[in-house]
Amino acid sequence: MQWKKVQRPKKLGGLGVLDLERFSRALKLRWLGYEWKEPDRPWVGGNLPVNEVDRQLFRTSTVVTVGNGNTAKFWEASWLQGRHQGILRQVCTS
Repeated sequence: MQWKKVQRPKKLGGLGVLDLERFSRALKLRWLGYEWKEPDRPWVGGNLPVNEVDRQLFRTSTVVTVGNGNTAKFWEASWLQGRHQGILRQVCTS
């Protein structure tokens, strides 16, 4: 049996088994989203179990609108035309 077929939803002829790698990534991205939307959660500010790939994926899939500047992290948020400022940091600090 092919693994892709096993992972299909039951409605589409599969067994509905989750792809744990993708499911894990989705949960990690959700934590990064909660960091923005619900900063009062007890784990916000701690070490999240995310890696740099997760953070990059989150940055490229979200757009930040800067309001009063209390939430948006200048160097990390995708606020300038939807782009992350990592390159700008390298230019400014070189």
